[in-house]
Amino acid sequence: MDPRNGAYWFYDRNATPDFKQLVEKSLALFGVFTGVTLSFYIKDFLFGDNIPVGFLDFSIFARVLISASVIALLLRYIVGSAVHLNATYVAKVTTKIENGVLVETKEPKSRSMWWLFVDISFLVAFGLLAVVIIYSSDLDKFLWNSSVFIGVGLVWSLIALIGRPGDRAVAARWTVIDGCQLAVTASLYYYAVNWSDFDKTRVLTFIYGVCLFIDFWVVSRPPPTLWVTRLPNAAAQRAALAARIAALQTELAALQAQLAALAPPPAAPPAPEVVAEPPAAATGAAI
Repeated sequence: MDPRNGAYWFYDRNATPDFKQLVEKSLALFGVFTGVTLSFYIKDFLFGDNIPVGFLDFSIFARVLISASVIALLLRYIVGSAVHLNATYVAKVTTKIENGVLVETKEPKSRSMWWLFVDISFLVAFGLLAVVIIYSSDLDKFLWNSSVFIGVGLVWSLIALIGRPGDRAVAARWTVIDGCQLAVTASLYYYAVNWSDFDKTRVLTFIYGVCLFIDFWVVSRPPPTLWVTRLPNAAAQRAALAARIAALQTELAALQAQLAALAPPPAAPPAPEVVAEPPAAATGAAI
């Protein structure tokens, strides 16, 4: 007995997978987990008596900036993960014409359970690292833990850039953002030793806010032509698009032919009306 047949006993390998519930529930759990954790953190860090020892000397404004940095960092990965998982694994409805009939099909961008499991695993790692960041005892540990968090995101981007052709466009842009954010965070940790904690906090909050803003642009709009033309499979994508356009044109021509066949034949032109002339009057007298 083929071992693969035993594995296929658990599912129909010919059926189109439906990842919608897996994606929605995973994102919901991640959002609730980070939201609850963040709410307790802000409550204790800003207004409670359980402020970490390394932040006791920080003013309330400095602690607000630290909280804003945490929110910007986590929000960037929450939104990015949600957009990517929905775009990749939730089936999109496509409509096409086949033999004059409108047909709707649902097909996810990726059918790979393996890559879905990898993405969910990274999501779990982000949640655990978010807790580590929140419980940092001082600014140096906060910078270090944030660097690890961003580094894990950079690892995902590099994996997608190398091994996932369908995600290379967004992964290329996320690699740039992750790299810049990681470089700034690591520089504040290693090289800004003569800076005050407040100066480090201001720079960190500003950079994290800028990265969040740029990331919103990335996930809300398609990649620019610059990235698409440089993808290794750009030629194949262009050929597939051209073939799709040609197929649509063929379907449109067939539909037009069918509509023309169903149209009633043109009416024959009306016959010319013949007008009878009156008989000519007699010119001679009757004898």
